[in-house]
Amino acid sequence: MTKSVYVSSTFQDLEDHRQAVHQVLAKMRYNAIGMEDYVARNNRMVDQVRRDVAECDIYLGIFAWRYGFVPPQENPEGLSVTELEYREAVAKHKPLLVFLVNTEASWSPKFMDANTGENERGARIGRLREELTKQMHSLFTTPENLAIETAAAIHLAEVDAKTQMLSNDISNASCLTMNSSQEQEIITNIRRAITEDIKADLIKINLGKGESWWSTRLHLLSALCADYTEVRQMLFERDDNRFVGMCTPSQARRALSQAFPNVEAAYRASVPAPGEGSFNLIDDVTYIVNQFSVAMDRLGGEPNVKKWVEPHIIQNWPGVNRDAVDLPGGVATVPLLASVVQRNTPFVVLVKDGNVLKVVDRAALATRMAIV
Repeated sequence: MTKSVYVSSTFQDLEDHRQAVHQVLAKMRYNAIGMEDYVARNNRMVDQVRRDVAECDIYLGIFAWRYGFVPPQENPEGLSVTELEYREAVAKHKPLLVFLVNTEASWSPKFMDANTGENERGARIGRLREELTKQMHSLFTTPENLAIETAAAIHLAEVDAKTQMLSNDISNASCLTMNSSQEQEIITNIRRAITEDIKADLIKINLGKGESWWSTRLHLLSALCADYTEVRQMLFERDDNRFVGMCTPSQARRALSQAFPNVEAAYRASVPAPGEGSFNLIDDVTYIVNQFSVAMDRLGGEPNVKKWVEPHIIQNWPGVNRDAVDLPGGVATVPLLASVVQRNTPFVVLVKDGNVLKVVDRAALATRMAIV
């Protein structure tokens, strides 16, 4: 589908510039919309301008030294057509491409309000230009120079749109979050993970400062994830959301089993024997958690068996992936997302200053990039 660009400017002073912009937009296969289209129309100008701006994909504003025509009707604020177009684009959250003629560029005095005395002797265009300089803009000198700047700006707008689409559509893998190691929260999250409409890819665990998670509860959680859910990764954070590492539930269980074989034996003893289960996974999980608590009592009580799980312990486990991709400024660019696809892990953690921002499903990202 051909995208449209609304080209906004005063006319007589920028006629050659508008023509240059229209030509480059046509070469890039964009449909240019502007005042040239209004000649044969019988619609009221202000309504039509606002409607066309609202329907365009990109707003492109060209500003020199004239404020322009001020419609006498349906214009209570007394704004020029050019400023009305700009205000409407801002209100409708359109991508804005703003071009200002360079103050050093040669310009005919007859096209400068400050010389002709129009619109407060140039004060109105001066105020508008001052406002526009406070946002992202480009300078131009000639029609040819403006055409080059337009092509570059349109290309960057396409890249930004593609990046935004990718970031919005597939940025986060499906994730459950553990806020504590309480038994009921473990049951609740495992229940959610095995519910058909959730199918969580990851479960996120905040270790706090090292005194938030008992080794016994993490052992229980990882074993239940491995045996009863489709959770593929466990992501560990510190109390300030700084990334610690990521591994599979089986890898976490294996590391804990080597350190605490008695706890692994207690878990195995808590699992219903073949043929003795309830044929309801959620009921079985609740049963296992209750039996595990009983098994801990037989070992002298869970407070006497557990150890605090500190972040550095997780980082030393075999198989833990500590790799993450840093987002400068928290922005995901197309080249950066392309590099994510080249990773060899199913999920890639995106961080800013070490803090977890997003977890990307690499396969989903690759599929999306091939489509967009």
